[in-house]
Amino acid sequence: MRVKYSLTIVFITILSTLLPITGSAQWELREIITNDNITYPETSKLAGVSNTIGITQIEIKYHRPAVRNRTVFGALIPYGKVWRAGANESTTITFQDDVSINGNPLKSGIYGLHMIPGKEEWIIIFSKNHTQWGSFYYDKKEDALRIAAKPKKIEHQEFLKYDFEDIQDNRVTIVLKWDQIQISFNVTVDEVATTLAVVEDELRTLPRFSWRGNREAAFYLWLHNVHLNKALELINRSISYERRFETIYQKALILASMGKLSQSEKLMGEALELGNERKFLYVGREAIGHHNSPEKAMELFENTLRYFPNSYQAKMLIGRTYAAMGKTGLANRTLNEALILAKTEKEKEVVKSEMRIYGIKFQ
Repeated sequence: MRVKYSLTIVFITILSTLLPITGSAQWELREIITNDNITYPETSKLAGVSNTIGITQIEIKYHRPAVRNRTVFGALIPYGKVWRAGANESTTITFQDDVSINGNPLKSGIYGLHMIPGKEEWIIIFSKNHTQWGSFYYDKKEDALRIAAKPKKIEHQEFLKYDFEDIQDNRVTIVLKWDQIQISFNVTVDEVATTLAVVEDELRTLPRFSWRGNREAAFYLWLHNVHLNKALELINRSISYERRFETIYQKALILASMGKLSQSEKLMGEALELGNERKFLYVGREAIGHHNSPEKAMELFENTLRYFPNSYQAKMLIGRTYAAMGKTGLANRTLNEALILAKTEKEKEVVKSEMRIYGIKFQ
């Protein structure tokens, strides 16, 4: 009896030592349980996808059922009846800002996403009620928008899936795929208007009281060639906080775009005193890296060459921009010109490395 009791004690001691380690590892990333249910795998797993178009985030949350050798559309999911476009709770779609759906305006917010399948045409519904369970209590009076869409035949997709396709700067196609059916709709954002609305709000806070925040807003307007009077107001405020290369150069650019060339030239002279080739090039890099504006970047790099005609880096960056825009012939010519301007072997190797990336031959 004494031996059996001792073994039991040993077993309990070992078990009590191991359990906290195992328990901690299992639960450290999970939320505290607030009801009397246990956690078990759902048949239709929770999923989600999100993407940002312009500065507008779009997010879809859904449960993904499987086909499981069933006839889905026309049987499991009847034609002509409202379907939750997923499983379990309502499928939801969130738009951070106002958008257009297939050309139809829709306000920012969270919507319950429902669909009415049909053999030839589907109806996609954006409901103001996003908290109901599935589509069981769907009420047409709560519709924010309805659009029609044509189903497309695809290869078998076992688990229902939402995805973002054909992603562009201000547009994306949202696609649902399940079984052998694909249904999609386009979302478009007014990138400039949305960004300006956000910037206006931000300039009521800390960025308003710095040269950087006002200059960045002015730069954005100049890049898109909109509201130049507003851009001038912003850059003047920026200069009032600090008169430096970035602010003076930006004002010169804005004045040139407004046709005020003599004023622009005067300020450009001051910018040259405050800056150097590297600073001129950095502004061009900003146009690409932060704003994806290759045409304006080209203008800025050309402007650098105007004041620094032997800049191999300006030539190289122009060539790189041409290549990124698919203008291979111009990229070829310009990068080879940059190779001629490069003085040292190190500089030449920098240009050659760029040429290799885009498959351009040395001449």
